[in-house]
Amino acid sequence: MMIKPLFPQKALPVFMTLLVSIITMQLWAQTSSTIEYGCAIDAQEQIQESRALAKTIATLSDPQWRAKGDLHREYHFPAAKTDMPYRLYVPTSWDAKSRLPMILFLHGAGSDENRYIDANDKQLIRLAEKHGYILLSPLGYTVMGAYGTPLRLPAVFGNPEIAAQQRASVNPERERTLELSEKDVINVLEIVLNEYPVDRSSIFLTGHSMGSGGAWYLGAKYSQYWAAIAPMSGPFIDETNYPWDNIRNMPVLMTEGTGAAPSLVGSRAMSAWMKERGFKLEYMEVDAGHGGMIPLVLPSIFSFFDRYKTPEQARIITEADCTAEKLGRSIPVSAIGEPVSNVTLITPEWTKSTDSTLGYCSVDGSMAPISEEVNAKPINFRVILPASWSHRAAK
Repeated sequence: MMIKPLFPQKALPVFMTLLVSIITMQLWAQTSSTIEYGCAIDAQEQIQESRALAKTIATLSDPQWRAKGDLHREYHFPAAKTDMPYRLYVPTSWDAKSRLPMILFLHGAGSDENRYIDANDKQLIRLAEKHGYILLSPLGYTVMGAYGTPLRLPAVFGNPEIAAQQRASVNPERERTLELSEKDVINVLEIVLNEYPVDRSSIFLTGHSMGSGGAWYLGAKYSQYWAAIAPMSGPFIDETNYPWDNIRNMPVLMTEGTGAAPSLVGSRAMSAWMKERGFKLEYMEVDAGHGGMIPLVLPSIFSFFDRYKTPEQARIITEADCTAEKLGRSIPVSAIGEPVSNVTLITPEWTKSTDSTLGYCSVDGSMAPISEEVNAKPINFRVILPASWSHRAAK
C-alpha cells in the first residue's frame, strides 16, 4: 500500500526551512542569556578593533584627507561585508592645524546619517560652524539599528517590565543588527579621530529619540570618550541594569518636549531620580512635540558643550611655554605622579615635529623621597606634555 506523504514534495523545502527556524529559536532560548544592558561586545576590544580598521583605511595621499566643509563619506565595514556611509562636517574656518572639539550625533529611528543634518536649513551644520565643532553623523548600520541597545518606546525610565520584555524578545538576527550598529558608530568615530586632530578631551555625544537611547547606552559603555552627553527625548533606560557609575561624574543635559508623551513622563521621572542621587544633570523642557523640540534645544546643547570643552587659551602648549618657571605654575601635582611635596622642575625641553601642534614638552624634575630613612634619595622623574595638554585632561 502506498503511503501518502504528509506534505507534498513541493512543500518540503518550505517545511524544512520553517523547522530549522523553530529549532534555531528553541536553541537560542536554551543557550543564550537575556540581554541585560546591551550588546555583549567588549568596549575595550571594540575600540582596539576600530582603531586598527581606521589605520588600515587611512590614505594620506587622498585629496579629501583632512578636507573641510560638508562631506558625504563611506568606508568598507568588514564585519557587515558592505560599504557604510557617514556624514561629516568640518568647520570651513579651521586652520588645518589646530585641534578641534567634536560632536557625534545619533539619528532617530527610520532616519539616516543625513536627515537630521539637513533638517531646518542645516541647523546642525550652521551651529557646528559657529561654535567650531567637527560634526559626525554615522548611519548605525541600518536606519533602525539602535546603536546596540534593545530598548525603545514604550520602554522609558520607570517601566522595568516593558524593558524586560524588549530585552527578552531579542532574537539572533536582531542581536546581530544591534552589534553591527554599535560597531559602526565606534568604527566611524575612530576613523575620524585617526584622520583629524581632534581634541580628545572635548568629544561630545548627542542624539534624538532612538539616538537618545543610543546616547545613554554608548555614553555609559564608552564613557572614556565623552566630555559630556546630551540625549534628546528618549529616556530608554532600565534603572536596575544601567551602569550608572560610568556617568556618575559626567555632565549630562537631558532635553524633552512637553508634547512628547510617553517620553515626557519617563524623562521627568529620570531627571528627578538622577538629581536626587547627585548626578551632574541639567534638565530642559520646551513647549513642543517629539520632533518639534529638536530645533528649539539644539542651540542650548551647543552652548552646554561649550562649557565643557577645553578652553581655547589652555588648549595648546607652545615652545615659549616650555620653561620651568611657566610650567611650575601650571602643572598640577596629579599630572606629575604621586601626591608628594617639594617637587622641583629642572630642565624642560621642547621637541618639534612636522606639525608644530603635535610637539611636546619634556620636563625633568625631582621630588622629595617618600621614605623617611636618613639616606633616602630624591626621586627623579620625566613628564611628557603634548601640545594639546590641558588642566582638565591631566586631572
